[in-house]
Amino acid sequence: MKNRTGPPPTPTRQTRRNFAAGMTLFMLFIIIVLLWEFKGYVYQFFTGTL
Repeated sequence: MKNRTGPPPTPTRQTRRNFAAGMTLFMLFIIIVLLWEFKGYVYQFFTGTL
């Protein structure tokens, strides 16, 4: 497979945009999971205290 000389057409930009979207979704998922776990800890803390 021999590549043509010159910059490739749009796929690099498209994959970069898809990668950025995937990373943002992954970060949102991690933040939601952490907030859910933190909510559980806060609930246990308040129930244990009160």
